[in-house]
This record gives sequence, C-alpha cells and structure tokens, in this order.
Amino acid sequence: AKDEELRARLETLRTPLVVSYAYDPSGTVLTAAQSAFLDDFVPFERRGMANLIRDPRDGIVRWIYPSGTIGDGRFVNGAAVELARQLQRAEPLEHAEAIVWRGSPSAETGPFRVFPAHAVPLLPDAWFRDKIVVVGFDLPLRDRHRTPLSLDFGTDRLKGTPGAVVHAHILAQILDGRTFPALGNWQRIALTAGLTVFGFLLAGLRFNLWFGLLAWVASALLYWTGALAVYRHMGILLPLLEPTFGAVVGYGLGLLYTGSDARRQKRAAQKDARRKADLLANMSHELRTPINAVIGMTELVLETTDNREHERYLNVVVSSA
Repeated sequence: AKDEELRARLETLRTPLVVSYAYDPSGTVLTAAQSAFLDDFVPFERRGMANLIRDPRDGIVRWIYPSGTIGDGRFVNGAAVELARQLQRAEPLEHAEAIVWRGSPSAETGPFRVFPAHAVPLLPDAWFRDKIVVVGFDLPLRDRHRTPLSLDFGTDRLKGTPGAVVHAHILAQILDGRTFPALGNWQRIALTAGLTVFGFLLAGLRFNLWFGLLAWVASALLYWTGALAVYRHMGILLPLLEPTFGAVVGYGLGLLYTGSDARRQKRAAQKDARRKADLLANMSHELRTPINAVIGMTELVLETTDNREHERYLNVVVSSA
C-alpha cells in the first residue's frame, strides 16, 4: 500500500524531485530484479543518475557525472544536474566538470546540516521550508567514497564521504555557479620549474648528505602544507606530484653539479700543489749552488785573514749559512 501511495505521489508531485537511479546491465551494483523495479517504479522524468566519476589513478571522486544513456538509448542526467534543471537554475552539463567542494563554516560545523531520518518528524517544519533536501543512506561498507582532501567536510576521515553528501556538494556547486579554480597548464609548468630550480639551489648550499636530505624533506612538507592551506582557504587546488618530482630532479641535478665542481676544484688544488713543489725544488737547486760557493770562499778567507774584526764578521756568515 505504501509503495502504491509513493508511486502515485511521484506521478502527480509538482515539487522538483529527483530519485537516484542506476543503470547497471552488468549486475555489479544492482540485481536484475532491482533494476526492473527501478525502471517500473521511477518515472523517467524523475530519474537522476547516481554515478560518481572516479580518478582511475587513485579512485578519488573528482568530477561531476553529467549524463548517461540507459537501455532504451535515452539520456538521463546526473542526479544533481537533473535537480538543478528542474529548479530552473542551470542547464544540463555537456561534459564532466571538476567538483568544487563546499567548505565548512567552522571546524565543528559541516558544510550541510545533517539529520537522522527518525528525527525528521520531530523537527520544526520551518527548518525544511524553501530548502533543498537530499535524502540518502549512509552505508559505511558500500556507500563511502574517497574525495580530495577528503574528508575535511564533516565526514569520517578514514571511511570517506557518503554518496548523498557528494551529491549535495555537486548540487551546491551548480546552484552557486562555482567553477573549479585550477591552475592552467603554463602556471603548472612555471610552478614545477620554480621548484626544480629551488631543489637545484638547495643542493648548491653543500650541506652534508643527511642534513641536505632533511632540508629537502622539510621543504617538501612545507610546500604540501601550504598547498593544503591554499585549497582550504581559497579553493585553489595546487598540483602536488609534479612540483615535488621537479624538486627531486632539481636536487639530484644539483648534487651532480656540486659533486663535479668539487672534483674539479680538488684536481685544480692538486695541480697547484705539484707546481708549488716543483718550483720549490727548482729554487732549492738554483740557490744551493751559489750559496755553497759563497760559504766555501768565506771559509778560505777565514783561514788567511789575521784581522780579528773581519774574522768575526766572516764567522757570522758561516754560522748563518
């Protein structure tokens, strides 16, 4: 009886309403009986695809699902996209767009007010009047999704974000007209190049190996912390992997350059030392011969002179030599 009453309400309701719909011919998510029930129970104009687009590299939900086809070839908009269309606040999306996650007003308050279903009848009607309500289950084992920086949006940090909350973020983005403030390609290249140069210069400071590695790790952590702060306060998601990789490459190139420079300086110092030793050896030979002659002649004079004052001077010369 309740099912029939709900079916009748869905067919006659004038309020904008979207029922989460899934087309799953493979049977991975829904059984054949569940798919048939959805097709029979939910009017086509009330359907909204519940799909979420994940990044194939890390499984994180990053983009809005615009629309998809069902078995009879008709297009069904994504759930949030369809509700925005029914509210006459936005046109359907032609392609997937990056999700701009709505921030929390404070550390204690999530981006949306959340009420358990059993408490709704006890709450004042004014709380829901002229409001958009997203109704959904929170199934920790099946309907939690990884989101960027996940989970600073009033959800469990370890288990991810409930699907209903993800759709609420998407709907809020569409209604607010917000777009993803990402960096352009040239900006990303410039940022990566800047950190590559920073890594090269850091290696040029010629710390010992362990202190240099510690300084590099501290710098990388500082950049990541700054990137998270920029995202949290400004909504701009700075690239993390490319600049970090660039800093690694720059640091490695800096070590190679400083090592080769040190080797060049060592070879130059050794060459200068050899030249100095050769010079001293040559000077010793050139000086020794005339000095020996002077000493010999002085001794001969000592043997032949009778002047005591001259003898004293000559003894000084011999003893100094």
